This record gives sequence, C-alpha cells and structure tokens, in this order.
Amino acid sequence: MGFLETFRKNITSLAEHKPIDKIYIGVFGRTGAGKSSLINAIVNEKHLLPCGGSQACTSVIVYVEANTKSDKYRADIDLMSKQEWDAELRFLLETLSNDQEDRTDADTEYDDDADEMRDMAKEKIKSLYGEDGLEKGYDELVGNKKVSDILKNCSISLTYDTAEELSDEIGRYIRSDSDGDPQYWPLVKCVTISLPRSPALLDTIVLVDLPGAGDANKQRDEMWKECLSRCASIWIVNDINRALSDKEAQKIFQESLRSIAGGGECHNITFICTKTDNIDAEEIKRNYNIKGEELEITEFKDSPDYEKKEKQACIKYRNEKVKDKFMKNHKVKAENFLLGKTADSNRHFNVFTVSSREYSLIQEGKNTTLDEDKTELPMLIEHMKKIYVWHSEKAVKDYVSDVAGVVTFLHLSKNPCNAKIASYTSKEFGRLEKELNDECEELHKFLTNVQSKLRNNLVKGVKEAEKHCLTNGRKFLEPLSPEIPNHSQDNWEI
Repeated sequence: MGFLETFRKNITSLAEHKPIDKIYIGVFGRTGAGKSSLINAIVNEKHLLPCGGSQACTSVIVYVEANTKSDKYRADIDLMSKQEWDAELRFLLETLSNDQEDRTDADTEYDDDADEMRDMAKEKIKSLYGEDGLEKGYDELVGNKKVSDILKNCSISLTYDTAEELSDEIGRYIRSDSDGDPQYWPLVKCVTISLPRSPALLDTIVLVDLPGAGDANKQRDEMWKECLSRCASIWIVNDINRALSDKEAQKIFQESLRSIAGGGECHNITFICTKTDNIDAEEIKRNYNIKGEELEITEFKDSPDYEKKEKQACIKYRNEKVKDKFMKNHKVKAENFLLGKTADSNRHFNVFTVSSREYSLIQEGKNTTLDEDKTELPMLIEHMKKIYVWHSEKAVKDYVSDVAGVVTFLHLSKNPCNAKIASYTSKEFGRLEKELNDECEELHKFLTNVQSKLRNNLVKGVKEAEKHCLTNGRKFLEPLSPEIPNHSQDNWEI
C-alpha cells in the first residue's frame, strides 16, 4: 500500500471516527460476591440481573448499557451458530467419555482440571437435554429439535416495558441455577442489555457482568481474562467479610496488572467490598479488640437507638480498617503499572465499601441501618462519572493529536521550502544507505570468518571425540574378551 493511499485512509478514518468510544467497566469477582446486585443498585433496577442462589448464577458475559434509541428495556442475545454448537457438543461428550481410572499423585493437578471440565460438560448437557442427555450419544443429541430451532437465528432480541419483565425472560439465557425451566445459556456467547437512560449510566458507559471466577469452572476464568484488555476500569468485587483473604480477588488483581503491562486499555483498578451491612457488632468488637467508647457512640446504652448506632459505628470502623489494608497492600503496585497513563495518582487505584441491599431499600423508601451516603453507592456512581471524564479526556487528546499530525503534514506540503528539504532529505537518505551497505558488507565478512573458524573447530572436535571413543571402547572390551583381535583403528566403525 502506497503512502498516499495510507494517508487517505487515515483521513477517512479520522473523519468517521467518534472521539469517544464505548467505555467498558469490567465487574469481576467470585460467584456470590454481589456483582449482579451491585449493577442492579447502580442502575436502580432491583430486578434487572438475577441474583442469589448457592450455585453459579450469571453464566455468560452480560453487557449493560444505556438505550439511546428508546425508553424500552431491550436484550440482544448473541447465539452460537449450529456448526459451532455441534463442534462444542462433540467436545463435551468426548470430555465426559474420558477414562477417570488409573490416576496417580503426579496427575493430581491434571485430574483437577479434567474434573472441572467434566463438571462443566455435565452442566451444559443437562441444561439443554435434561438428565437423560448424559446417557445419549452425539448422533442422538445433535438432531434435537428444540436446540436446532433456537439456533436457526444468530441472535434473539427481546423488548419489554419493565426491567422485571425482561429479567423473567432472559434468565434462561444467562443463568445456570434455575430449576425446572428450560435453560439455553450454553448456546449463548453474550447478552447485551439496554436500559432507558439513567443518571448513573452515561451513554458511553458499559458495565460488564462476568461469570463468577473460582467456582470450579475453568472455562469461565478464561472468559474474564479475555475481557480484561478491553476495560478502561477494572472493578474487583468481593464480600467484605472475606475481602482480605479472598484468593480469587488477588488472582484477578494480578491478571489485571498483567493486562495493563501488555498494553490494555485499563487506567484504573477499583476494589469494591460488598455486603457491608452484614455485620455482628459484638464479633467486630472482639476481633478488633475495641471498647465501646472507641466507637464514639453518643447514645446511651439504654437508648432505643443505641443498637443501630453501635452497628453503624462498627460498620464504619471495619470499613476503614479494610480500606487501609487494601491501600497498603495494593495501591503502590497498581500505580507502578499504571504510571504514565495519567499523572493523577488518585485515578489509579480506589477502594469502596458498599451495601447494595441498604441502598436499594433506601430507594424504595424503607428503613435501613445505614444512611444513603454511608452505603457508598453515591460515591461509586460519582466514581463512574470520573472514569467517563478521564477516558474521554484521553480519547479526545489522542484524536486531536492525530488530526494535528494530518494538518501539520498538509501545511508543510504547501511550504515553498519543501523542495530544498526534499533535496536534502534525498541526499541524506543516500548517504545513510551507503553507510548501511558498507556496514553490512563488513558484518558479512566478520560472520563468514566466524563460521569458518567454528566449522574447523567442530570438525577437529569430532575427530578427537572419535579417537577417544575408539580408545576407550577397546580398553573396555579387551578385558571382557581377551580373544578379540587387536584390529587397527581403521577397521572400527561408528
């Protein structure tokens, strides 16, 4: 491709390009950490994403964004093709058929991975074909009419007036813990949910709800690893009661740093500790060895509000301790990886301690233990807006820089001095080319000489090795067989 053609394409791309693209915020964490509840609280839709359950809930990647074209609730479900599912089905059945016997201690790690894959295969087949599907072969399952009918289209679009109606319908496409109803999530690549505009969900913000990590499902771990590089901000969500010891959260943090080091879009990592309202005041006082007066409770113990105030004080105390620990353990490391993406260190790393449940109850006008600002959801929503501003600033600067480069080139092309510059440039290129050719010739001579010496040394070494080998062989064989004639070295063959 010539220079002018490339230049024209760059100009066309700039003319059609929107300076501010979609801004992805990845919500990562183990199953049950409260990711879906958090997103529901942020967009103020209690029944949007399915929550709860002892088994894995969200089983596919779900994108939540603003619906800029309508005031309806819409879900676009991206499905596998029939060919893709047939190949997947064959793989699942092969996984189930693998022999599980004759295991050794050395194969423990391999067997654990294999067990995870088998569990996943069983889960998918049972969801689509029922318990009986585990006893059937590929030829019996591949022609299943229900599955074939669903896969006739590459996608499904659903539109409803309320979030609750939409949630009831899409559950079978995104969750794996519902019993009784048909489940189609194994056929789904991803789901995009579009909501009527809300103050929290700006037009370009996309919240990404990923399947829980660390729930005996290696395939789901791969999903969120692939998503990391696209996210402008990575939110690591975990239950505050296990926040500091959660190995999965630490694993996600390390993977996030690797993604950043590999040139990903991320310029912010945020830890979000959920379920802060789930607390036992007496246990907190015992664990942290604190007295009642240290909590600075102004109410008397016999006051009817004392228990509530004590719980609020314990929540505040515990939240501050957890935040301090996270800042101490992770902030410097995150800033080292994000250094250069922004000059403001406060943009690199953040920690929030939130209660999605209390915030949602407040929106419904119900009594709660925490005040709205103490749930920290308003702070988190404000943080989203800052991410939008930070990312927009960067996108606009990059766009202006590209445009400035084009303008500068066009301006220089009209400058009458350019002929002299071109002449000088041509001569300079010629000089550099001659110097490069001379250096290459010298390098060729040097390498040829090295090759010759190396070949000679190798030949000499081989001959010496052959001589020693024959001598040592004769010394070894003669004591064993004294009758062996003493042939000359020329009669030995290797």
